[in-house]
Amino acid sequence: MQTDVRTLLRLIWGALLTSTVIYVILASVLVQRPDNNLNRGLFSNPVIPVLFAVGVMMFAGSFVIPKFLLRKQVTIERQSAESVTQQLRTFLVVKYALLEACSVLGLAAAFIGREWQLILPMWALSVAGFLLAYPSDAFVNRLAEK
Repeated sequence: MQTDVRTLLRLIWGALLTSTVIYVILASVLVQRPDNNLNRGLFSNPVIPVLFAVGVMMFAGSFVIPKFLLRKQVTIERQSAESVTQQLRTFLVVKYALLEACSVLGLAAAFIGREWQLILPMWALSVAGFLLAYPSDAFVNRLAEK
């Protein structure tokens, strides 16, 4: 695989990881804090636990769905290097999109619950997933072999 493809994958990875940090900053700056301490936190609104559950499913799906898509695209015949590169890009972009969705759901929970700290659990899941999916040479080579 060419070095420029690896560089492109790393740029996409870095841009999406940076966007999750921006979501945390936005939540900490923009979320309106209520005047009273009643009805704050995870169970202040029944939608918030649902958002967290969907975020956890997105996190789990980021490990399952891209592999399913990759297996579906692989054919028995020999593939060109360009085809493999396209499949790897698709695999990683789907994975990164699902991981970023965890942070977006945390941001929504922060706005709904009016407590900026509600983004932190989903953001931590998102960052953990991004760190596990860093497109290192070994990671990309392992994906290319499958």
